[in-house]
Amino acid sequence: LKFYLRYVAGIGEAYEVSEEIDAAGFGTVVHDSISELYETIAGNKEGPISKEDLQKLRSSGRAEEVLLSSFIKQHYKGRKKSSLEGRNILIFRVMLRYLEKIIDTDMALAPFSLVSSERSYQRRLDLRTGDGILALRMGGKIDRVDRVGELLRVIDYKTGNARQNFPSTESLFEGDSVNRNGAAMQTLFYAWLVGEEHQGQAVLPGLYVMKALYGKEFDPALILGSHRGKLRISSFSDLEEEFISGLKGVLSRMFDPTIPFSQRKHDVKCSYCDFALICNRVSMDA
Repeated sequence: LKFYLRYVAGIGEAYEVSEEIDAAGFGTVVHDSISELYETIAGNKEGPISKEDLQKLRSSGRAEEVLLSSFIKQHYKGRKKSSLEGRNILIFRVMLRYLEKIIDTDMALAPFSLVSSERSYQRRLDLRTGDGILALRMGGKIDRVDRVGELLRVIDYKTGNARQNFPSTESLFEGDSVNRNGAAMQTLFYAWLVGEEHQGQAVLPGLYVMKALYGKEFDPALILGSHRGKLRISSFSDLEEEFISGLKGVLSRMFDPTIPFSQRKHDVKCSYCDFALICNRVSMDA
């Protein structure tokens, strides 16, 4: 139903001016900042980004400068405000620590080549329906695609409570499940998008989760399974067939005119939805 209201009915999300930057704005500011910093390095030299490049960036103060500019641009949106105040100062310091931690993490794996940053990818998916083959143009903007040695990585930055592990491929498509790992689903989808331009290459889907970056021996790779049956996903091809099958199953239901768009059964996530009042679901702020 959320998909219907936003994309079919064309009802946009509510825009509210807030004194403090929200979670979505937090992520956007960090993403835009790291993209600008790395694209500048990659554009000013030939060859991969080296450990020395990142050390120079880390000690230059450039990260804080770019982050502040991005924060003001995103949050104040052209309003006449040029400095941070109140809780936004604390939020900015948290952002800066996360940004610096990303640089430190990349410093440990350098050298690496930046393939793309905040770039939109598209790929065609043919869906069989009762009326024949429906050609869908699937796409999304990917935070980062890089190459470490011979390995191509698709990286999604997550500033919230994202998880790298998921119990099964099937679980990613259980739309009504409260515990469905949307972050893993998104990153695997991105790996599929990128795969069209890099056919025959191993593509590692990974998450840079803010909390996980501070753990020992951080590894961005997704983990399939639980308990003793855990499997590190080193290449999207390992589960591509299952993933595409599940994706087509969801899309088939969405495009089937006999299946109505319906509300989710469990209303926990409705608490954070902009359409909660339209759906007669009470939000946490109500």
